[in-house]
Amino acid sequence: MDDHKTITKNSIINSKKANRFDRFGKKLYKNLMTYLFVGGLALITLLVSITLIVQDNFSKDINDDFNTANIDVNIPSCLHNFDVHYQCLECGFIAWEQVEEYSIFEFSKNDGEVRIERLKDNNAKFVSIPNYVTSIADNALGDISRLEYNVKDNVCYLGNDENLYLLAIGVIDATASYFNIDLGCKMIYNNAFSNCDSLSSIAIPGSVTQIGKAAFLDCDNLTSVEIPNAVTIMGSAVFFSCNNLTSITISDSVVRIEPMSFEDCSNLRSVVIPNSVKSIGDFAFYGCSNLDSVEIYGFVTSIGESSFEGCCRLTNISIPNSVTDIGKSAFEDCISLIGVIIP
Repeated sequence: MDDHKTITKNSIINSKKANRFDRFGKKLYKNLMTYLFVGGLALITLLVSITLIVQDNFSKDINDDFNTANIDVNIPSCLHNFDVHYQCLECGFIAWEQVEEYSIFEFSKNDGEVRIERLKDNNAKFVSIPNYVTSIADNALGDISRLEYNVKDNVCYLGNDENLYLLAIGVIDATASYFNIDLGCKMIYNNAFSNCDSLSSIAIPGSVTQIGKAAFLDCDNLTSVEIPNAVTIMGSAVFFSCNNLTSITISDSVVRIEPMSFEDCSNLRSVVIPNSVKSIGDFAFYGCSNLDSVEIYGFVTSIGESSFEGCCRLTNISIPNSVTDIGKSAFEDCISLIGVIIP
């Protein structure tokens, strides 16, 4: 065999493998070069060392699969705030366990969904919310008042270098009557718009998948809300005591109506529970004294304690066959109720 056809451990990897590795390296290097340390430090170059350990039997055929090599990626601890490590995961170079080790967050992961459970460093002033995060647990970020945030159109956000407006966390002027949420926003955090007394309407973009606990609590002048179809999670007390809310359109993707979601929305007139909803939480519509029409569709299995208590104008309700549990006082003080269909 000619010398130039001889393949050894020290031979160069064929062009296809080299191109794949080179693409990963260039993408990673480009991201690393963009990061700026907080606190006025100058932009510095952060190096990721990639060690290619070639197995003993990786020597014979130039067409051997690239996966027969073991890759060990050492990511500097200074990258804990960023999601470069996840790009390595997407390329197959590191395991999810390494993502968790190097991240500033503690995650849970289930069926492709990634949830931030908590911030490991409660004193952190700067956090970067990775794009791959699909939901955030209640109070996962602790005291958000200490965090550095981005502002656009009077709304405060946390995000990352690719999307500055990933998570809406609050407002600058709570007396405004309207807020324009950025189209790149994926999540609305706990209490983000609570106590905005002058807020009369809100356009929630179709990009939003989660609305946090008490996000619109005590927005006294809010009259109507449409929940986009992308929303799968609405936190408890999300519209608690929105006294002038008259109509609500719930997304066909919401799985649960959480406890106290619409409690004391005294002017809410009608509500449709879509097919996607599996449970109606305790006190969900408690004290909705003008609610006269409720339609429950599909696959609801449980109706929580006091969920419709005090809905004194409700006259009829049909409970679907799927319901197996109705909580204590679910329809207490519904003094106008004349017809109930129970399977």
